[in-house]
Amino acid sequence: MCNAKTHSILNLQSMKNIPLLMILFLTFGCSESENEVYIQEFEWTLNIPTDFKDVPSKTRMESQKKGMKMIESAYPDNEINIVARNLFHFNNGKYNSMQAQFSELNSEQNFMDKFNEANEIVIKAFTKDRPNTKIEKNTSEKIIDGLEFKMFNMKTQNENGENYEFTVYSRMFDRKQLEIIILSSESEKRKLIEKSILESKFN
Repeated sequence: MCNAKTHSILNLQSMKNIPLLMILFLTFGCSESENEVYIQEFEWTLNIPTDFKDVPSKTRMESQKKGMKMIESAYPDNEINIVARNLFHFNNGKYNSMQAQFSELNSEQNFMDKFNEANEIVIKAFTKDRPNTKIEKNTSEKIIDGLEFKMFNMKTQNENGENYEFTVYSRMFDRKQLEIIILSSESEKRKLIEKSILESKFN
């Protein structure tokens, strides 16, 4: 059974609820055999790169606290509500990770609005936390197993040499918004993660 974690996209309504990457815990329907993971919710199969490990609960708790502080600093007058449910989270080293989550949108919520809101808040929170870091960002489309995903990419340029690349692939499956999230600081490990995601299959 995969250990599951939640990374949130939150609602932004009258500046009360804010989208950001947060972390919770729960177990969810997926099965794991060696490096292969199957996500029943989306009939999705992918191979996890060798040496990438399931993120332990202690690390998830620390990440949750850090994420909460970042968003609260950027939006001190807003309430944070976590709505996404985790599917998996694996990493190799501190800043090389791959995870997936989903949330269910109601009839009044628009996918592109949610996608753009989340990207905006991520940028603002990161900029607030690291004001001297330059950010390069872009959005585009990516095809995974014949399905079109919206892609958000953010690269950082820091004078101390600690640079990161953050990517989200997202699309709707009926009313469920799937998000695949990559964070990396090492190009070779990023290539392994991207290969795993881009060669994955939706049955």
